[in-house]
Amino acid sequence: MKKLLTLLLTAFAVICIFQAKASAELPRQIDVLYVKNPFNLQGILMKKNKMLEKEFEKDGVKINWIEMGSGARQAQALASNSAQVATAMNFSSLLLANTNGNKIQIVSGVARPSELFALVCTKGKTPKDSNDTVVGGPKGTALHQLFADYMNSKKEQKVEPKFIHMTQNAALSALLTEKIDCALLAGALLEKAKQNGAKEVANAKNFTGVNLGLVVKKEFAEKYPEAVRKIVDVQEKAFELIKNNPKDTIEQGAHELGIPIEQAENLAKKYGYYQKLSTGDIKQLELTQRFLKNYGFIGRTVPIGELVLPLAKE
Repeated sequence: MKKLLTLLLTAFAVICIFQAKASAELPRQIDVLYVKNPFNLQGILMKKNKMLEKEFEKDGVKINWIEMGSGARQAQALASNSAQVATAMNFSSLLLANTNGNKIQIVSGVARPSELFALVCTKGKTPKDSNDTVVGGPKGTALHQLFADYMNSKKEQKVEPKFIHMTQNAALSALLTEKIDCALLAGALLEKAKQNGAKEVANAKNFTGVNLGLVVKKEFAEKYPEAVRKIVDVQEKAFELIKNNPKDTIEQGAHELGIPIEQAENLAKKYGYYQKLSTGDIKQLELTQRFLKNYGFIGRTVPIGELVLPLAKE
C-alpha cells in the first residue's frame, strides 16, 4: 500500500511538472496590433469573431487588441513591447525596424495587394513631364518605392519632380484641391481619387510590388514558439473562412471599414491573400532593402534570411 501511494504521488508530481512546463510555454497575455486597412480581411475576421480568444481560452491566455494602422507606429509598439504581434506589416516597415535593432520576424504571409497601390495624377500630368510637377505621398514606404521604380524605369529621363512627404489622406486632399499634381495612394483612397477624375500613371503590380506579413517580435517567437504556431493556425482558419464564405466575410469587412459592399468586393478580389512566402517574396524583401539603402532610409542592411521564420516559407 505504501509503495502504491509512493507511485501515485510520484506520478502526480510528474504530471504537475509537465503541466507547469506547458503553462510556461505560453504567455499570460498577448497584445495584438489590429491592422485592418486597406482590407486585411483575415485580421478583421480574427478580431470580430474572437478567433484568437477562442484558441487561447483553454490555456488561460488573454488577448488584447490594439488598433493601429501606420507601419512606423506598429514597429514602435513592438519595440516597446506594448505589443508582440501585428496582423499585417509591410516589408518596408519590417526592414526599417530590423535595421534599427528592433527585431521583428515574419511568421506567415498575409497578402500581395500590389494592384491597390498606385501613382495617380490630375490635369493630364505625369512626374516625368517637368521638374515643376509636385508629387505627394509617404516617404520610405511601398508607395515611395513604387514612385522610385517608376522614375527609374527610363534611365535616360533627367526630370526630377518635387516630392513632398505627407500621409495618404493629406495627399488625396492636396490632389483634389489642386495643391499637388500627383499622389501616391492605396485602397479606398486610390478609388476615391479615381472617382474624382485622377488618372492612374503607375501601378505597383508592374514594379517591385507590395507585400504584407503576419509578424511577431523575435524575442516572443523564441520564448513562445507554441503561441506563434497557434496564432498562425488561427490566421489559416480565417483564410479558410474567406475562401469558403466569401459573401459573408466580405460583408463583415465592408461593415468594419464603413465602405460599400461593391468596393469591399473589389478590394478583396485584388488583395492577393496568401500564407507561405515563396522565393519571389524573399527576393522582394531583398529589393525593398536595396531601395531603402539606396535612398538613405537605412544605414546598414540585415540578413534577409533572419527575418522569415521557417514556418512562414513554402
